[in-house]
Parts: sequence; structure tokens; C-alpha cells
Amino acid sequence: MNVVVHNPSTADMKEARIAVPHPHFDVFKDDAKVDAYVVCHKDYLEGKDIDSCQMTVSMDLAAWDVATLKLALNT
Repeated sequence: MNVVVHNPSTADMKEARIAVPHPHFDVFKDDAKVDAYVVCHKDYLEGKDIDSCQMTVSMDLAAWDVATLKLALNT
């Protein structure tokens, strides 16, 4: 899965946060593996329990810049 990250701020950023369906992904930027971690918690949506997962990716992104990340399933 490809994900585009945009920094709309006037300040550079050091990490990006992405909503993911589960924690089983490796992250690559320009074919290099990038450090990332996922935190999941139980949530409640329209009458059923779900896992809500957020991935934090360590990456430098300049102000107003855009980057493409590749998320590869790592079962």
C-alpha cells in the first residue's frame, strides 16, 4: 500500500502519524526501511468493538513538502 504524507506546516516535522487497519506493516521510503511503531486500542464504532491503530513513522519532512511511503504487509 502506498501512502502520501504532506506537511502543510511552516515548520519541518520529524515524524508522521498514519491510521492503519492493523500493526503488521513494514515501512519503506525510497526503498530504505524506515523506523515505525503502531499503537492499537479498542474502540467502539456503530455498535461493535474495533481495533483503532495509529502508526508513527520516524521521518524528516520539510515544511510544505510531500513524501511517499510504501507499507508492506509483514505477517
